[in-house]
Amino acid sequence: MLLRNVSRWLTGVLGLCVLALPTSCVAASDAPTASAAPSKVELVGGPGKYQLLKNGQPFVIRGVGGNGNRQLMLESGVNSFRTWGADNLGPILDEAHRDGLSVTVGIWLQHAGGFDYHNAAEVKKQFEMCREVVEKYKDHPALLMWAFGNEMEAHPDDPAVWRAVEDIAAMSKRLDPNHPTMTVIADISPEKVKNIHAICKSIDIIGINSYGGAPSLAQRYADLGGTKPYVLTEFGPLGQWEVTKTRWDAPIEATSTEKAEHYRKSYENAVVKNPGMCLGAYAFLWGTKQEGTGTWFGMILPNGAPLESAQVMAEFYTGKARPNLVPRITKLAVDQAD
Repeated sequence: MLLRNVSRWLTGVLGLCVLALPTSCVAASDAPTASAAPSKVELVGGPGKYQLLKNGQPFVIRGVGGNGNRQLMLESGVNSFRTWGADNLGPILDEAHRDGLSVTVGIWLQHAGGFDYHNAAEVKKQFEMCREVVEKYKDHPALLMWAFGNEMEAHPDDPAVWRAVEDIAAMSKRLDPNHPTMTVIADISPEKVKNIHAICKSIDIIGINSYGGAPSLAQRYADLGGTKPYVLTEFGPLGQWEVTKTRWDAPIEATSTEKAEHYRKSYENAVVKNPGMCLGAYAFLWGTKQEGTGTWFGMILPNGAPLESAQVMAEFYTGKARPNLVPRITKLAVDQAD
């Protein structure tokens, strides 16, 4: 998982904020320009009956991670996308508002493997960076919620990380009572679920990135006693860290059809079959990137054309079969070896 996080930090799918340069998150050229009234997003209900309300209306997240091929995004029934960081956030939010999309705004928190959450001065710098971003963008009409961090937890889990997250979330609630707070973790464990529930009282929602484990996520979360609602913040094919390898130690990539079936199974089990606890999902990745291979996670090709995974999610999000079906791959072998 570490290599995947480093890759995401370096490439910045939608731009990430580097802690050492917090002012880059709120540069003057990045100022929001949308003039509509701020959105008001509420989390209502309780365990098993949770619901998001956006400006008073029920809102289920039909989301993607990434910001490629906007026209296809709109045609596919997407109503939201997420960012991992806050660089260039003003134009991103403005364009989203223009197109009727909402944004879960991620604010990048340093990963515990390379950052000392017991260093009060450094933790304070990170807190102040988050405060500046919240103050700057809290009234933007495209804002759906805040997502503090992405897979920054320690191994083994360190309560100091969650104390820092709680301080940030509490600050956000004071400055911006109109948008829920979320923190995003790499799948779940007993320690993470326990500590977030015990320490992060100001975190409304847990964002969970899960790939191979997504189909079983709802049951596993319930078994661990999770009572906060969750969003499936990343899901897709099995990761390169989860698959069988060749005898020369190369991970074996699934076909686009096999990947699409895993998207389907993941969404059905984690989201569709768990209303009242799961508030929606962000399918990964609405774009292309080099991670594992150049085709491992992308749902669309570099030319913007959809793959079968994009088609599957469009059918979920629109409730309609797609008129132009993409090719299905039934078998691919080289020299009688899969």
